[in-house]
Amino acid sequence: MSRKQLSVFAGAFCYEFRMQIRRRSLWITICLLGLFIVLFMSRVPGMYEILAHLGNYPLLQTLVQWTSILNRLLPIGVGVILADRLPRDRRSRVDELFHSLPAPLSARLAGKYFGSLFATLVPVLVFYGIGVGFIAWQTHNILAIPLALVTFAAIMLPGFLFVAAFSLACPAIL
Repeated sequence: MSRKQLSVFAGAFCYEFRMQIRRRSLWITICLLGLFIVLFMSRVPGMYEILAHLGNYPLLQTLVQWTSILNRLLPIGVGVILADRLPRDRRSRVDELFHSLPAPLSARLAGKYFGSLFATLVPVLVFYGIGVGFIAWQTHNILAIPLALVTFAAIMLPGFLFVAAFSLACPAIL
């Protein structure tokens, strides 16, 4: 990657990250999905007993279960949030500004993808971290934090990468 492409990528990444992280709908959507997950979990019979005695279960199994529960709904919210990035640029005429600049399209598109994805993952990671903190507190095991990073990277991140790419590509094609 040349120096020019790298600077274009960094500029697009920072712009998209700042635009996406400031959106109220991002935070509201992830919070509502998180609330729905917590309410759903509270309705499962015996869940209170399981949560009160998390130390009796293997740590890795508990973290994998928490990650899997979140992986059922949160990618849907991420996909919905990211689906309007390219149409929004067209409506606000920002894409005309980008096309007038002498920069490669691939660097701008990669910056848009990674910037908006990382900004969308911030509230997801906050919610995930709250759950991991609860698990670490209940199990009295600080090893939950590095294991949680591994389970997030192995279970949730591939889905988020695919959903984000699909959500950005489909509106461009349609």
